[in-house]
Amino acid sequence: MALNWTMLERGTPVPLPDERMISTEPKVEIVVKIPDAPPQGGATAGGSGGAGRTLRALGTAWLSDQRFIFVASPDNPPPTSIQSLSLPYHLVLSTKFEQPFFSANYLNMAIYPTPDGGLTAGTMVELRFPDRGMFSWVELLTRTREQALIKRRDEQLGDPLPLYVPPPPSETSRTEDAGVERPPAYDG
Repeated sequence: MALNWTMLERGTPVPLPDERMISTEPKVEIVVKIPDAPPQGGATAGGSGGAGRTLRALGTAWLSDQRFIFVASPDNPPPTSIQSLSLPYHLVLSTKFEQPFFSANYLNMAIYPTPDGGLTAGTMVELRFPDRGMFSWVELLTRTREQALIKRRDEQLGDPLPLYVPPPPSETSRTEDAGVERPPAYDG
């Protein structure tokens, strides 16, 4: 995952080789929580001393068959430092769809940052659709991510195992010659 590394052409992400765009969602709010220290032990979020940084932006989100992409709107307030966010699916460690009682639903993602990508281990990403529901979009993201992970695993493993072909029967391997009795139902 890398912050502000997405190649853009007129505000739209440039596709990677063999990448297919699946969905585009306008008016998306993103919150990126970057800890000041990596997580300790079994924790998913980092930070042990200070608060770290929290970055917010509104923009457009894309789902492709290889990654999640966010591009901030040019009219965001100046303090934000998010112009784009690219999340290859294999770097998304976990996702959790949150449904709080008194606020909008959101998707929480724990990510593994790429080296020199502007983020640290333990970074969390929250994604919200301020004016509509997001349950069906989260399902689409989950299915797309699973398919991408299966495809990546298959590519890393190479060819599947060869099909088992039993050896041809020989005269010495016959069960009658081995003195093994067949059950009564199989006598023929």
